[in-house]
Amino acid sequence: MTAAVVTGSASGLGLEVARRMVSRGWSVFGLDVDEHGLRAASQKLGDPYTGMRCDVTDDVEVAQVLALIGKADTAVTGLVNAAGIGGEPGDVTMTPPQQ
Repeated sequence: MTAAVVTGSASGLGLEVARRMVSRGWSVFGLDVDEHGLRAASQKLGDPYTGMRCDVTDDVEVAQVLALIGKADTAVTGLVNAAGIGGEPGDVTMTPPQQ
């Protein structure tokens, strides 16, 4: 089975991307900080979707989640970064990872 990681998958663009991927036969590991939204997405999308709480601005959390995904029985061949990160608008190349 083809698998992807989709950040920001509890709502908005990330959820819609995850929904479309699942409808096309993908297995999706959905990452988000919104635990309620992740549960709702899991109920809506079913078994091909695995919601995982992860703050993508936290390197330690990202490493832990990726280690768990790496133990899955499927190879990840796709990545969609759709997580929205709040804060002061600015040039993304100048934004520290903590923001």
